Amino acid sequence: MHQLDAFASVDPSTQTHKAARVRRDLGMTRAQLAVERRAPKWTDQAAEYLRSYADRIAAGQAFLVEDAIEASYGKVEAVENRRAWGAAVQAAARRGWIEKAGSAPARSSNLAPKFTWRKVPT
Repeated sequence: MHQLDAFASVDPSTQTHKAARVRRDLGMTRAQLAVERRAPKWTDQAAEYLRSYADRIAAGQAFLVEDAIEASYGKVEAVENRRAWGAAVQAAARRGWIEKAGSAPARSSNLAPKFTWRKVPT
């Protein structure tokens, strides 16, 4: 029996890694399109919320997106599929509002590490 090494390095040039990225992006895009059908401009509103959260609530400190999502209730329309937030995070990062800051254990993934984000210093 072959034991998989959970700590082995992953070569991002492998077909397996590329396929995983494609599946991730496809799931995120499908979730985004579903929410945008119900609430046009949702991605822009959520990205703006992340900008505000990073500045005012996280006060420039690193934060997990799941914490920003929880704080967004009543401020940004709730979505059925939280993967739609991935598109908002990417939009906020592309606009130079937030950047990756490291990683931290996330409750939404049984404490597996997820990226943390912070306001881009000005």
